[in-house]
Amino acid sequence: MIDLSFFLFYNYIGGTMKKIMLIFILILLTGCMNESDNIKFKKEYENNKSEIILTIPEDNYMKYTSKEKVLEIIKTGTGVIYIGNANNTECRQIVKTLINAADSTDLETIYYYNEEDIDFLKDYFGNTIIPTVIFVYEGEIKSFKQGFESEEELYDTYLDGIHDVLNDICDDDCND
Repeated sequence: MIDLSFFLFYNYIGGTMKKIMLIFILILLTGCMNESDNIKFKKEYENNKSEIILTIPEDNYMKYTSKEKVLEIIKTGTGVIYIGNANNTECRQIVKTLINAADSTDLETIYYYNEEDIDFLKDYFGNTIIPTVIFVYEGEIKSFKQGFESEEELYDTYLDGIHDVLNDICDDDCND
């Protein structure tokens, strides 16, 4: 007589293993599709066909945000908000300087609003352009910077703004 228990056990294990493998593959695929904001930002700025070639670090602080979140931070929140677009030349010129300034502080997040239409900010800044970097502490706009100037001046401006957001004291040694 042939013992059928082995075949029944094999089919049971085989079916369970197939389910486990399917679940594992789905989890793996879902994890790959949910790309983190900083990696998405890196790809967006590096893959842009522009005369300005950028290398953005993977740990670049950027967190994509909405118009509503930008307004919430400005009205009642605390944070650094970068409004720009990877296709804009001036945005491409300032982004490394902003990241470098953040690197020398304890800042954890830069809120990135990826949009060229920023008319909703007219009440706060009048005529607004991109890039715009806004520094807010507890609903008070401490400073903001629009456009591009020399990297040294931008670095100092961004560093001072970040220190305002972090509410830490920056003396002359901070800007070295």
